[in-house]
Amino acid sequence: MTDVLPKTQIERMEDALQAMMKEALDATFFVDIFPEDADKFDDAMHGRIALLQYRGSTYAPTDGTGAATQLRTASFVIHLIYNATAAGGSRPVKDIENLRLELQGQEILGGDIDLVRDGLIDQKAARRTYILELRLAVPVVVQHRQPLAPLMTDFSRESA
Repeated sequence: MTDVLPKTQIERMEDALQAMMKEALDATFFVDIFPEDADKFDDAMHGRIALLQYRGSTYAPTDGTGAATQLRTASFVIHLIYNATAAGGSRPVKDIENLRLELQGQEILGGDIDLVRDGLIDQKAARRTYILELRLAVPVVVQHRQPLAPLMTDFSRESA
């Protein structure tokens, strides 16, 4: 029997955001997590692509009392890529607006989604890329650590 590790907090956030992206965008989009090796990703196979990328986290300082939780603000970027092969479908600004309406004010893992910015970041003859940046502040719980057991040998009684 293979033990399956539970999903990390980031993976659970990605799953929830990806489901919301699929709800907001029409069926012509290929929706996925940003590939680990972007150079091997062949975007020419798809006319319209929506990729979710985790960009990192910042942490709020603790209050110094040995608190069991800390606030983590995770940053994500949704890349909307439109290739020349994209036929039909809605305009990019409509897709961004649909994403905004779907994501804004939603809660994931006890934290609200905050939208940061959106816009066109790259435009070439056969390809346009838009982004939607968002943040998600969620509490993170300190991992329980078993305290060390006391030594079983009384070295004061042991002779050398």
